[in-house]
Amino acid sequence: MKELCVLFHYHKVDPLTLQHFDLLKEHNPDAAIISVTSSISEYLPGSVDVDDFPSKWDTRNKWRAIDTTFYIWFLNRQVSAERYVIIEYDCRCTMPLKEAYAEVWDAQVSCRSFYTPETKPGWGWFNEKEINNLDPSDRPYIAGVVPYACSFFSHEAAERMIENLTINDVFCELRMGTAIRKAGLTVTPFPPSLKQGVYSDTHPFDLSQPGVYHPVKSRDVYEERLARKLARKQKKLEIQQKRARRPDWLNWLIDKSPLA
Repeated sequence: MKELCVLFHYHKVDPLTLQHFDLLKEHNPDAAIISVTSSISEYLPGSVDVDDFPSKWDTRNKWRAIDTTFYIWFLNRQVSAERYVIIEYDCRCTMPLKEAYAEVWDAQVSCRSFYTPETKPGWGWFNEKEINNLDPSDRPYIAGVVPYACSFFSHEAAERMIENLTINDVFCELRMGTAIRKAGLTVTPFPPSLKQGVYSDTHPFDLSQPGVYHPVKSRDVYEERLARKLARKQKKLEIQQKRARRPDWLNWLIDKSPLA
């Protein structure tokens, strides 16, 4: 059994994916690094396509069901390890994962944030629709792993988590967190040194320092997001200017209109 297995999730082979995959291998020469994906036209060397295996989960929405990549791979794996780390294509790893995860190396489960209705009642996926998608027997255990990327599991924890997973259509981080909680696993938070580099959304990182960073996107993604943000601001400004030119009585009628 290997000491560490890293599951590198990706959905296309582009310069960013290749760079992050090469960095991961460079800094972790002793780990089993397995690239995993589903039904794409071009593969990284040695990839496992989980769509080659049967699945009891609905995997059509790849973003919503990204966690099933790990479960399906694990249930059909050719490699076993004492520990597993989930690394996505937009994770930039510039240090050995054994060092990055040293403080949680013997944990059952570790992630950046583990949400429950008591600790994070406002988390968006704790909504009525998602909770109703869970079986009644799962609802007392609702929880979320945030983000899915960079999460860490011992072999025993992975087995117990998968045994407790719902097969219903539930958002990935909610499905995973609920199974972890239902299995009675202990979740150890990331240490500050690891937590400071892992987020759910874009963050200003100092990439000159060795670390594990998520998400790190290509420049065109950031430029596209900036353009959308500027467009929203411009639209809001135009609406405000248009409203300022109208008489108050007309604004009142517009506000009261059922089509407003």
